[in-house]
Amino acid sequence: MLKVDGQKDPVMRLLRELQNEAGRVKENLYVVEESELVRRAMDLGARIEAVVLEDSFAGTAEGRHLSDKAAAAGIKACSTSAGLLGKMLGAKPVPDCAAIVERRLAPLQTILAAPRPLIQVVEHCESADNLGMLLRSTDAAGVSGILLTADTTDPFSRRAVRGSRGAVFSVPLCIIGDIVKVLESAKQRGIRIVASSAAAD
Repeated sequence: MLKVDGQKDPVMRLLRELQNEAGRVKENLYVVEESELVRRAMDLGARIEAVVLEDSFAGTAEGRHLSDKAAAAGIKACSTSAGLLGKMLGAKPVPDCAAIVERRLAPLQTILAAPRPLIQVVEHCESADNLGMLLRSTDAAGVSGILLTADTTDPFSRRAVRGSRGAVFSVPLCIIGDIVKVLESAKQRGIRIVASSAAAD
């Protein structure tokens, strides 16, 4: 496992760049924090660029198992100090590890064409915590895909990914523009539309 001790290392620079949505969109990557979610990302087939372990965690049996699992999958694994990892992530407390994961989106037509589709549409959700919880709940309900309007908060932000508990790795996500056109297209395919609103009677 490679030891990293400088901010100019490409992996460290990428971790820092991915802390904002513009960087995530530009690189088509995002960050997953904590060993449980990193393992889940591996198990669910997410495409992982690199895994970074905090030094003390890297020396534990769990850390060695995770780095061995990454190496077996052809994933770059490295370790760094808690101070440097925390600085790059802007995270307190500092997570035991982090992974750089491909930002995967599904085409709209693929989601609409699913057999017996059950699709969740999320419009204008501003809270990353709420979005993460919603992703987790709809995953448990067995949805075939989730459509997010463009004004919804980034599903690949730290809080949304953490709140999703892995749903962001397994449920097809699509960011849509004109929701009216999308709903019309769904109706034409025979998909029933059911709407809810916090402001409804």
